[in-house]
Amino acid sequence: MEDKCKKNGEIAELLFSVEIKKRNMIICSPQGDSDQYDFIVDCNSGLKRVQVKSIWVKCNKKDRYMTKAGHWATKRAYTKVDVFAVYINDLNAWYLIPSNKVDGVNLCFYPHRSSNGKNECFLENWGVFG
Repeated sequence: MEDKCKKNGEIAELLFSVEIKKRNMIICSPQGDSDQYDFIVDCNSGLKRVQVKSIWVKCNKKDRYMTKAGHWATKRAYTKVDVFAVYINDLNAWYLIPSNKVDGVNLCFYPHRSSNGKNECFLENWGVFG
């Protein structure tokens, strides 16, 4: 199961790279996979450190998707990341959330609800890169 999760994460990172390149921005990644961010994006507003997360299945509730910001997710650690890029495979959609808008370890998404959840405003929020 861990191998499948790692592979899904790698796929999400590749998809993110494609999205950034399609938008004519430069993307770099640190060597190894132990850093607190996956990419640095060189965009109009400067350099942004990005942590990519992915969701491949819904939670037990039929209208909710959830992922963790990371095992290191503390307010202090958020200073090491500028943007969380969350890919939801079922929807082929990206949520791009500035780290200062993340207020806990869990990131929840409710794209099928008629009332907007707090993260719904970040759906396809590519403007976060300026």
